[in-house]
Amino acid sequence: MKISAIICTHNPRPHYLRRVLEALERQTLAKAEWELLLIDNASTKPLRGRAAHEVLGERPADKDQTAFDLSWHPRGRIIREDKVGLTHARLRGIDEARGELIVFIDDDNVLAPDYFERCLAISANWPQLGVWGGSVAGEFEVPPPEWIKRFLAGMVVYEIDRDYWSNMAVWSPAIPFGAGMCIRSSLARIYADGVKNDPMRQRLGRTGSAMTASEDVDLAYTVIGEGFGTARFKDLKITHLIPKERLTEDYVVRLFSGFEVSGFAMAKIRGEKRSPLYGDLRSELRFWKKYLESSSIDRKIMAAARKQMKEMEKAEG
Repeated sequence: MKISAIICTHNPRPHYLRRVLEALERQTLAKAEWELLLIDNASTKPLRGRAAHEVLGERPADKDQTAFDLSWHPRGRIIREDKVGLTHARLRGIDEARGELIVFIDDDNVLAPDYFERCLAISANWPQLGVWGGSVAGEFEVPPPEWIKRFLAGMVVYEIDRDYWSNMAVWSPAIPFGAGMCIRSSLARIYADGVKNDPMRQRLGRTGSAMTASEDVDLAYTVIGEGFGTARFKDLKITHLIPKERLTEDYVVRLFSGFEVSGFAMAKIRGEKRSPLYGDLRSELRFWKKYLESSSIDRKIMAAARKQMKEMEKAEG
């Protein structure tokens, strides 16, 4: 088994997930060489695959379940993970995977038909790399407003016109997004073993409606710590489906304040010093100076992140 394709989903938009699956069905790599694992992360309506006779309409789907046709893949499975959170769903996928490579796919990622074949070629030609990703284009339900364009990279819409690679544990264009991320299974298991013993690392990544992040950065840094590099390749093409609900100020504030909070969590995990958003007089003055110099939406992001940090500190005692 060369590749394990892992889709982690929680209450997916059915028409988006079907497009994701249709793109996988069109992969040029022979199906005998890869498996498909659809991780149902505690969806309110449990997901299930449809057998051939259901696809033909001989049996109606259960109203309490959302059916997806996996009958086209001989190694397609739906696996239920009841512990909510993207990190928990990925850990379950890693445990179940049998491929030499793992490709993580979000439930709104449409992969180019040659994606898997290119991942295998990169694996063979770049043995020094442990994890890599591609160029991500956006497909928007409605045209994005002009003001939101500077935030699109944070929404995983980031096309590149050259390849990037690095082995430095700092964020750069060589750090792949979780969308379409390909990782050697042996390194994914090292990451999983570390996260299973660290409750703070388990809290990274989306959890229900919470907009925490940095789980992909944590994974990439683990790979670098094992002596391998990271990369993004322009010829690995992904389309990210963006619904209109994400093109709002409210969503941007929640998303980017989540990035701020997750960044502090990552610094704490790695034992790095990072100036707090509040507390002593110096940090308060630094915060308010930056706050007053920022735009309206940036102020909202800063205020939301500050509030979340205070709530987390209070909850942790």
